Amino acid sequence: MKHWIIFLSMLAGGIAGGCKSKSNTTARALHGNKPFTITLERTPCFGTCPVYTVTLDSDGKLTFIGKDFANPKGQYETYIPLDEVQKIRAALVSINFLNLQDAYDNVYISDLPSAITTLNVNGKVVKTVTNRYNPPPQLVKFELMIDNLWRSEFEIDR
Repeated sequence: MKHWIIFLSMLAGGIAGGCKSKSNTTARALHGNKPFTITLERTPCFGTCPVYTVTLDSDGKLTFIGKDFANPKGQYETYIPLDEVQKIRAALVSINFLNLQDAYDNVYISDLPSAITTLNVNGKVVKTVTNRYNPPPQLVKFELMIDNLWRSEFEIDR
């Protein structure tokens, strides 16, 4: 009986120790103010959807590259306050970015632009999420947060 209790205790401890909580995966990836880059790319549709890429580095560097139907067109760079960068970092943790699906899509609908969000930590791609159809609201809110950031920095009306 004593051996069974020891065995079951070890088994339970092994199972509990082997299970990783998904609730803080993003927090672990960004722990200790590791350098990161978040990129939001908006892709074309069959119409006049704006095509652009926005990149934010953890040092505050914000880069916008406007392409087709984008306002403005061309490449622009600026630096934003670090407290704004911390808001983005906190939002990544809040939406648990690393635990989002890799893609939100519907292959039966062809004329949809994508919003592709990529997180790099310490120079390595950690996660890319492609949003084309029926994403969770927290992902859409995060994408709009990035969009509002560059629009306000470059004084662009929506």
